[in-house]
Amino acid sequence: MNKLNKILTERFSNLILRFRYWIIVIVVLLTLFFSFFIGKLTINPDVFSNLPKDDRVAALFNKIGKEYGGNAQCIVAIESENIFSKATLEHIRQITDSLKMTEGVSFVTSLTNIIDIRGSEWGIEVTQLIDEYDIPEDQAKLDSLKRYVLSKEFYKGALISEDGKMTVIAARISGNAKETEVSKQIKTRVMSLGLPEKIYFGGQPFIVSAFADVISKDILILGPLAVITIVLILLLSLRSFYGFFLPVLNVMIGALWTFGFMALLNIPLSIITSVIPILLVAVGSAYTIHLINRFRETMTDNYQDSLGKALSFIAVPVFYTAITDIFGFLSFAFGSYLDMINKFGLFTSFGIACALILSLTFTPAVMSVLPSRRLGKKAAQLQNSTIDKFLRKISLIGFKKPGMVIITWLVFAVVSLTGVFSIERNVDL
Repeated sequence: MNKLNKILTERFSNLILRFRYWIIVIVVLLTLFFSFFIGKLTINPDVFSNLPKDDRVAALFNKIGKEYGGNAQCIVAIESENIFSKATLEHIRQITDSLKMTEGVSFVTSLTNIIDIRGSEWGIEVTQLIDEYDIPEDQAKLDSLKRYVLSKEFYKGALISEDGKMTVIAARISGNAKETEVSKQIKTRVMSLGLPEKIYFGGQPFIVSAFADVISKDILILGPLAVITIVLILLLSLRSFYGFFLPVLNVMIGALWTFGFMALLNIPLSIITSVIPILLVAVGSAYTIHLINRFRETMTDNYQDSLGKALSFIAVPVFYTAITDIFGFLSFAFGSYLDMINKFGLFTSFGIACALILSLTFTPAVMSVLPSRRLGKKAAQLQNSTIDKFLRKISLIGFKKPGMVIITWLVFAVVSLTGVFSIERNVDL
């Protein structure tokens, strides 16, 4: 069996090196193909839309939100030492009028425009709680209004806090409007007024809008940060431009293929799937690093022969490692309640598979057309480096004191296991 594996891996490496130019061309063409769809990739920050459609509770949640507008409600809260002052009520009116003028807002409710229903000697009197264009200036009248509002259960704890220091303005977004865009307009309009009171924003549209910002920042900041970190580590360890360029190039192409494939299938990015490139950098780069490191360990004057032997040696272990990673992430695709986690597992597995294929085909093809000096020094020449000395000392501990190492990790495992039972689930958004 070992002899058969050796023959197959040698034939595989020979084929890769024989058709190296074709492999490079195919990878470039596939990258251009998937790049065409990247521009069509959209973001879906709405966590609630990922609830299973066939789940009874989720269906009821969506039905109630749609019929009663709870899912499309934007809340602007105003905090002041005295809500019932002329200046603060004027500011509430300004915000109310501003939100009414916002495109996509169907109606607005606040202290300054709510309809008040009260009993009178004639029966029922329906009028506005406050005449928004004739707000009382006399503080005695305002104090009387405050006492009246706080005496009504309809207002207290709903429209205004029990201590009278905070009130809310509720804006409902119309059904055909994009909630994230409208919520951003609302926030921009309110903040542009430059009011002295403390302003807070709440409601599902603002939550979804915040998630959209998080996704964008993750892609623009965390992705490049992960790449820079890997680059620095590889530069310190391999001391070669191509030693870090090839692993990073490998995972970047894999990430591009993954996002391009998602766009091709009209699957938007979620707050979970946005971290796929970071995972690919951490996991997928290792496959190429193993190949480069093995090549440098066995490098001889016969460059192509050394590369073929390195690929033959490393192909099977890298393949099994990647398969383990792929099936590990695939478990998310079939065992999760949320759709975005299912897609995270599926497309992370796809990305890792791309990284595996590229590391065993594209990377050796590129290495074979590079001069040997481009890949840096031989491994034997780096044995006196600081990193190599440090890692050698760490590895010797396991051989010299195996009992101490085993006991240390057993203690650590027991302590960690006790902490597992203290984990609490929290779904508060």
